[in-house]
Amino acid sequence: MRQRLAICGILLAVPVLALCVSVAGPEESLDREISPLLNYSNVSCASAEATLTELAEKYNGDEQSLAQVYYLLAEITSCRGGREYSVKVPGYCAEALKYPQPVEKRMLLYTWWGGTLFISNLDSNGNATPASRRIAAEACLKGIKDARDSGLPQEVPPMLTFADFPELYRTYKDENGVEQKIPIVGNTIVGDDPASVAAKEQEDRRRSDLYRQIEERKNLVEAVTQSKRLEDEVVYIYSFAPNEAGDLRQLASEIVANATLAENLAEEVKRAALKREIERRASELLSNTLEN
Repeated sequence: MRQRLAICGILLAVPVLALCVSVAGPEESLDREISPLLNYSNVSCASAEATLTELAEKYNGDEQSLAQVYYLLAEITSCRGGREYSVKVPGYCAEALKYPQPVEKRMLLYTWWGGTLFISNLDSNGNATPASRRIAAEACLKGIKDARDSGLPQEVPPMLTFADFPELYRTYKDENGVEQKIPIVGNTIVGDDPASVAAKEQEDRRRSDLYRQIEERKNLVEAVTQSKRLEDEVVYIYSFAPNEAGDLRQLASEIVANATLAENLAEEVKRAALKREIERRASELLSNTLEN
């Protein structure tokens, strides 16, 4: 079980507009406008937020563009904004989820939503109140329900690479005699006659399909990984004293409507809370020993 709160996920790169395009459509135009914002070292969070807010107004009514804009607003403010932006992140996440998002992005949005709700509602001593952790857990549990409703597998599937498909690579032996695999670039078929051209096109389509499978598996792995992280996050939130595993069991039953999952989460909370208490007592004992 992870013992830290996961707030920021992996940055999902936005496709850069190809220079050969002469007339840009709405999606291509948006890609071009947000591309500079992905350079985290040169663009401040405040500047990125201001630009994206303007883009949300510009593309008002375009669901696909707004989905991208609000996703980036949630990502940038949660990953780069610090505590001062934590009060804004839940709103951006909720807004992003109003528009069509791929499941891997939805899982990240729920993770940022729940995590920032938890952090931003800690009391002055850094402790979670029953109300603050319940509201944070609600966001995470909605994400878990979304994962179940979307049919995501319970376990993370293996990643695929080009090396899983012999059609996509060639092998050679390096200077140490070790076999290596590198992607095949270009067509393996030569000739300009109609049969060769048709074979090249078929080869291109086949490769494109295989690379699509690799990309889809990557997205699936990310989605399942994030859904498991949501479960860890709920357990983390409820592992602090006072132990309220029963409250989580009830909340999970209401939101996810899965009694088995609710019971498993409650049991994980009990184990995590016990481990935390043991570690606290061991730390106190060590401190007292050193003082004496």
